[in-house]
Amino acid sequence: MAQEVVTIKGTRQGLVIQFKGESDLEEIKEALKAKLEEARGFFRGARFILSPSRPLTTGEASELEELCRHYGLLPARETATPSVRPASKLPTILKELTLRSGQELTVEGDLVLLGNVHRGAIVRASGSIFILGRLKGTAHAGYRGNTSAIILALEMQPSQLRIASTVAVPPGPEEVRPYPEIARLSSGRIVVEPYRKGVLPQNIKRPSPVWARERKRPYLTPRPHPQYVP
Repeated sequence: MAQEVVTIKGTRQGLVIQFKGESDLEEIKEALKAKLEEARGFFRGARFILSPSRPLTTGEASELEELCRHYGLLPARETATPSVRPASKLPTILKELTLRSGQELTVEGDLVLLGNVHRGAIVRASGSIFILGRLKGTAHAGYRGNTSAIILALEMQPSQLRIASTVAVPPGPEEVRPYPEIARLSSGRIVVEPYRKGVLPQNIKRPSPVWARERKRPYLTPRPHPQYVP
């Protein structure tokens, strides 16, 4: 049986619209339109987020959101009172694995991943994401609408970053930076900056003293980071 291009999953926080495979934009739009036509009026007023299996450009995401609005759906970021638990109340999930191209991992809570996320792989968490390895694929923190979520990686070279319903992609080929970096929402856009000890947002739990212990190695001065584009 051929894989569906578009699937719509209902959650207590709203709809998650998933796009499977490597379909082009027109194919995705036609499949999404067919789904919404079948249930015309049923989803009206529902909140939604887009969950693609490949990175979307800003223009592609805007076209798909506009199509959903036409059928009465509302992007999650436009709701007046989103139902999001404080990040400090979320459970912390520890996973030790490497995600390769085509693989996906979704967890409810804050995720600590001991391993690498290869290009073409996707990792999602309803809370924050801490990758103790290389991030070269897509990371989606706060995928249920949690705008306080962050993404931290020891090597930040993603193909796409998503926090809640905000999307950003690197401005060009990413050079390897020999220090951890952190991505967070600021003024409606995703900002990536070097991680410095003690600068996690107040609602994010601090790591244990053992994990945070200073290591004996030369001090590396972070260079200005070219900001990602929405």
